[in-house]
Amino acid sequence: MTANPLSAKLTKLLSSSLDDPKLRTSLTALSEFYSVNAVNSRHNLRGDIERRGTEVNYQFLKELEKVNNQFLELESEMNIMNTLCQEMQDRLNLANDKTVTLLEQTDALREQSNICEVRQTILEAFLDRFTLSESEITILCSTAMDVTPVFFDALEHLEKIHADCNALLITEHQRAGLEIMDSMRTYRSISYDKLYRWMQTECRTMSRPDGMMEVREVTKKAIQALKQDDPFFRSILEELVHVRRNSILRAFVDALTRGGPGGTPRPIELHAHDPLRYIGDMLAWLHQTV
Repeated sequence: MTANPLSAKLTKLLSSSLDDPKLRTSLTALSEFYSVNAVNSRHNLRGDIERRGTEVNYQFLKELEKVNNQFLELESEMNIMNTLCQEMQDRLNLANDKTVTLLEQTDALREQSNICEVRQTILEAFLDRFTLSESEITILCSTAMDVTPVFFDALEHLEKIHADCNALLITEHQRAGLEIMDSMRTYRSISYDKLYRWMQTECRTMSRPDGMMEVREVTKKAIQALKQDDPFFRSILEELVHVRRNSILRAFVDALTRGGPGGTPRPIELHAHDPLRYIGDMLAWLHQTV
């Protein structure tokens, strides 16, 4: 026997548990728009539920459309950001290429700078070895400056440069060697002429009343230096001999006629009446002087 459909539905409804979450949710949603329990309302319940579902779906679509629009905006912004990132990447690549070029140029300049420093060091060493400083030239050539120990230091440097130029003459720098030697020859001539004239003046002032000669240390260095120029050296030796001879002659005459300082010892001429003592005193004076 076929069961009554209405009875079956009632049986199923009565057997349903009110604790079922899905049933409770459905009833809660139904209570929001089904407020009047009338015959007409019950007949239209299915249509109301379907219309309510349609409205909910339409509302969902509208909200979904908003979300979709936001995603589209986000996508547009992402595309813009991607474009900007690509531009930044291109700029970074360009800057990196320029940096590589700049680093290469920096390395090249640093290498050139190192080469220039080495050349400058070599040039300074060359100039120090083969040229005189301005102060040395002034000391050697200026007549306003006296001959002092620094004069001989500069003269020694000049002689060393003149000798070292011979080493340049056997290399590929012969022209430089000849030019330096020519300039040093000029300075050398002026320096020895200055030294020679200074020695002439010095010779006239070094004799003492007792016939001895007061030779200063600087005078000894001057005589030693003049040995490098034979004509000047011979002339100064003759000048020294002449000064020495005149000094001894004056001292001898004074010893004969005046005696020593304050009359002691007494003049040798006082014993002229005694030939033996007279000649002995003269020989004694000559021995002492020599």
